[in-house]
Amino acid sequence: MSKLHNSYLQHRGAMQDGDVLLFKGQSWLSKIIKWRTQSDYSHAGIVVWWNGRLMVLEAIGQGVLARPISYNLEHYTGEIEYFRPKQEIANEVRTSMAQFAQAQLGKKYATRRLVGFFLKLIFNRPLQSQDSTEAAGRYFCSEYVADIYAKNGLDLDIERSSGYTSPDRIATAAGLNFIATLNRF
Repeated sequence: MSKLHNSYLQHRGAMQDGDVLLFKGQSWLSKIIKWRTQSDYSHAGIVVWWNGRLMVLEAIGQGVLARPISYNLEHYTGEIEYFRPKQEIANEVRTSMAQFAQAQLGKKYATRRLVGFFLKLIFNRPLQSQDSTEAAGRYFCSEYVADIYAKNGLDLDIERSSGYTSPDRIATAAGLNFIATLNRF
């Protein structure tokens, strides 16, 4: 698949609630995540239109928050790629996805669960079904995205529950299409 750089402005108008952004970070933590998951991706977020602004809702160290996509494009060190669901999602379901995503704003980051997930990856330990617990009021990035889909009857990742979904699993989900690598200009 050719991953040509496309302008953010070229795709902005077509973006819809529930579309997915995947990030190719360059920090040391991002590099470790990419190395252990054997993926190009280290972070995930969900697209939501909010009062005429195009936002990415994401779980980061400060917790679940919303920022304009343009902010991430300006400040993120790495590439941001845009994915859209293959199946048609009804407008009322997309609205429900956005409402659920917004209702999670302010929740804390799931540092302990991420550390456990990370240790399993480092030591090549399998993720067991008992490891795949539902998020309990805290999220890490890809878990947040997967949970938004799961709570709306849409499954992005059939191999793991949202409790241990990584950005690479979202990137390879059969239900998503790569659209573009975004850039500001």
